[in-house]
This record gives sequence, C-alpha cells and structure tokens, in this order.
Amino acid sequence: MPLSPAEQLAHSAVRIECDLAVGGVGTGTGFFYSLDKNEDQHIPVIVTNKHVEEGAVKGRFLLTLHDGFDGPAIGKVQAYELDSFQSRWIPHPDKDVDLCVMPIAPLLREAVKTNTRFFFLTLDKELIPTASDLPPEFRLPSVT
Repeated sequence: MPLSPAEQLAHSAVRIECDLAVGGVGTGTGFFYSLDKNEDQHIPVIVTNKHVEEGAVKGRFLLTLHDGFDGPAIGKVQAYELDSFQSRWIPHPDKDVDLCVMPIAPLLREAVKTNTRFFFLTLDKELIPTASDLPPEFRLPSVT
C-alpha cells in the first residue's frame, strides 16, 4: 500500500537528541535530503538548524526500521548514537543562515554491517520552488 503524502513527509523527518556540553539534553528535528553530486550520484544528508547541534558532545538520531518489504516498520525505531556530534555537521557557509548538514552515507554503511535497514525518504531540489514558481509577494527583492 503506497504511503500517503503525510506519511511520506513524516518519514523524511528525523528526531535528533543531543547531550550538551553544558549539561542536559537538547532535542530537535532534521530532514533527509539528497544532494546532487552529479546526474547519477547523490549524497544523502540530514539537514537541521545550527542551533540544534550547537554545543552537543553526543547525539542520537531516532530512525524507523525498514519492514523488509517496501515500507516502514511502524513503531520500531533504533537510536543511532554518535560522539563528537557538533563536529560532524557542516555549517552553511553564510553564518547568518541557521542550517547545517551531516552526510549519512557512513551511518548507512555501518547499518549494513549489522544487517540493519532504516526506512526514510529523502527530499531533493525538485521540491524547492524557483522564484518564478512563487507568487510575487513571496519573492525576494533582487539585489543590484
């Protein structure tokens, strides 16, 4: 049975938990995204806000397991924990943009070694509207 648009969106998001250097736990969300390396190769990443991972010494992703067919194993999640969490993120080059990415191919390769399959859906650039797709009131002013 195909997933509804709401279910698809839910499976493109991931919960992030962080153990902070100052103590306590922070939480946030990210989303799975596919960066184009070239026409045939894509780099899977998780995108989140810089403030989510800031100050995190350890972090966890809560990932839904694959059901072994074509879908998610609803209610079955596995935490994937990483040390040096903040240093694993690549911040947006503009310091005023509150975004960062973490390439997840190493995480996926590690999962394969333990015969674990996660279920997630990636978003890609096809979902990002161009300026001409937006109504005029939502377009950014041109810079001259």
